[in-house]
Amino acid sequence: MIQIVKKDEHIRLHRAAQDLRNITKESGARMKKTACITMRGGVWRRQRDGIKIINQILKEIEIETNCTQVLIKAGEATGYANAMEHIGLMTKKELDAVIDVIGHTGEEAVRRINMQNHAVTIIGKYFSGFNNRRNRP
Repeated sequence: MIQIVKKDEHIRLHRAAQDLRNITKESGARMKKTACITMRGGVWRRQRDGIKIINQILKEIEIETNCTQVLIKAGEATGYANAMEHIGLMTKKELDAVIDVIGHTGEEAVRRINMQNHAVTIIGKYFSGFNNRRNRP
């Protein structure tokens, strides 16, 4: 998830995220990455609209069932984020954080798709072997 926050909120969120990462590392759990964009005076509406588009693409990536489509959508989101940095809607450091979020989301989606395909392959092998044994005289 990517969101726009005020600078003082960004500092508090960053500290809380570090604490949460430390806790999840100890437990072995995985958590989604996040990125925060500092709100800027006259362009916050454009920032908000751009982040909405990137978040929508991230939601599409999370439900995608094809690895190729995941890569295409991740490329779209990355290109959009680069354009936002280019026109001054985020800093280079914020862009790096956004790209980390996009990469993490894409990696998780590919991992999920591969696990689903692996489960289908195992089930398919089991049932094909089951049917072969049953049809023997």
